[in-house]
Amino acid sequence: MGPADKRDVPAHEMPTLYRNALACVVPSRRDGFPLAVLESFAFGLPTIAAQTGGIPEMVEPEENGLLFNRDEPEDLAEKLSVILV
Repeated sequence: MGPADKRDVPAHEMPTLYRNALACVVPSRRDGFPLAVLESFAFGLPTIAAQTGGIPEMVEPEENGLLFNRDEPEDLAEKLSVILV
């Protein structure tokens, strides 16, 4: 959610959304340093992020999250099934 889908969430509502989430998926096509990854870490959420930009430097697979190939939806589905089972 955010400016791209015209559903900007007020900052004071973000903690509630993170606390109620099962996981955080960051499907970026290119992103140098996405704050969503840091926020999900701060709330202790399982994090699944695209293997692009600076994300692989932030996410250590099976340490603090999982990475998926952004061009392979099946890879994302596989990673989701690992976390949500």
